[in-house]
Amino acid sequence: MALRKELRKFNKWLGVWNGSGDLPGSDPGIVRVVVDEGLDGEVIEIVVESVSSTNFNFLSGGIGLLVVRTDGSMRVLGYSTLYGSVVLEEVPDDPGVLAVEGVNDEKSQISVTFVVDKDIMYLTTRLRLHGQDEGMRSVAKLRRQHVWPETEVPKPARKK
Repeated sequence: MALRKELRKFNKWLGVWNGSGDLPGSDPGIVRVVVDEGLDGEVIEIVVESVSSTNFNFLSGGIGLLVVRTDGSMRVLGYSTLYGSVVLEEVPDDPGVLAVEGVNDEKSQISVTFVVDKDIMYLTTRLRLHGQDEGMRSVAKLRRQHVWPETEVPKPARKK
């Protein structure tokens, strides 16, 4: 499958990424991110899970679909065990950086930033609870573990 044109700039992100993360209120975490194309290349699926590095208990996780809006900007439709369901809109940032932010149902502000430099991914999340001035921040440095093969996968037949 090939990604739609607007998503191709993220093609090098596809694969599995593992590393450590500084997670608020917990032990240092082991973070795994899986980035894959979905829906015949129309979206990118992002799954993030973190576990404690001391006892391997689940700490948090999230799943998102990176989609293209009609104006060409990016949007993430997501769910996290920390902040529930959320729609995150792309905000301006440096080239090669995906920065998205939004507000969840409880009116907490969430921002997520992805930066990929060769085989290193930096994932930063910020959560500021509604009514609070200070927020929580987590940072993970991840290394590429697996690159999805470049081979063509047969496309499923579409109903007419």
